[in-house]
Parts: sequence; C-alpha cells; structure tokens
Amino acid sequence: MGLTMKERKAVTAVLVQRYRRATKKQKGRLLDEFVALTGYHRWYAVGLLRGNGSGRRRGAGEAAKRRAR
Repeated sequence: MGLTMKERKAVTAVLVQRYRRATKKQKGRLLDEFVALTGYHRWYAVGLLRGNGSGRRRGAGEAAKRRAR
C-alpha cells in the first residue's frame, strides 16, 4: 500500500531542502529514493523537488485575460 497524499507532501517538503543542497550525484540518489517511495513519475518528481510544483495556479479568469491581449 502506498503513501497517503498528506504523507507524500510531508516527504516532499523534507526532501526539497536536501535536494537543493545536494551535488549532482547525490541528487540522482535522492531522486531514486523519492520515486521509489512515492510512486511518482521521475520527471514529475524532479519538478516537485526543484520547486516547480508549488506555485500558484492561474484561475479561469486570468487565463481569459491573458488570451485577450
């Protein structure tokens, strides 16, 4: 049985800091462990650990404003 979403978020929060300080070789190992633990796809996991998955999402109104330009 896998981790709950709450557990995955907790693991991600801890590993983000370690990932940012790690060398390239260490990042590969951390990523392997993270993918095995969470079951995430490797590139999705990279995005989360880099911090790309934590930004604010645009709402439907903002997307419409952007298209109108």
